[in-house]
Amino acid sequence: PKPKRTSKLKRNSLSTNQTGDRLFFAKWISDKEIEEKKRLEREQYIKDKPNDMEMKANLANTYNNLALCYSYVGNPHKAFKMQQKTVEYMTPFYLSNKVPYGQNYFTIVLNLSLYAYKAGENEVASSTIETLAELAEELKGLNPNYESFPLAASFVKGDFMVKTGDKKGSALVEKALKYESGTMTNDFVLMWLIQDYKEHGNAIFRMQ
Repeated sequence: PKPKRTSKLKRNSLSTNQTGDRLFFAKWISDKEIEEKKRLEREQYIKDKPNDMEMKANLANTYNNLALCYSYVGNPHKAFKMQQKTVEYMTPFYLSNKVPYGQNYFTIVLNLSLYAYKAGENEVASSTIETLAELAEELKGLNPNYESFPLAASFVKGDFMVKTGDKKGSALVEKALKYESGTMTNDFVLMWLIQDYKEHGNAIFRMQ
């Protein structure tokens, strides 16, 4: 008897995971195109009206969104460049009003170190992590609500050290992992880092 022919549909069908991956990728491609259009429009607007601070904040948000999009579609170098622009545009806002912008700015600088690592820019990642530590201490000195930020910064530094071959970073990582939720006020960023670390194979810094 002739062997049964497998239908084209079955031969070419995608697994649930493959379908999900393609939909996920397509979503970020679509978002990237939307944000790129916004970027071009907003950059042109800023050229015409360079003192419009509200539009500068909007443009910083666009750069931040683009960094995320490019990271997810597999372009770490472009993600890194976009996050550099995010920091550039958000720095004046932070310097003018540090306490209200503190958490947002801290997260933006943190993300720059992550994107730099993915792009193979380890020197930039290292210097950015040092900036993050200084920023954490500054914020803690300005407002007690930021008391957990130095621990978050040292956690980031420790994981980077481990991932780049310096085993001394393990002590910093272990200290952060012993932290109990709610021990310090406003520990959202720290707890997010701990959860992210545990959910991704004990790594904050990773290539994917």
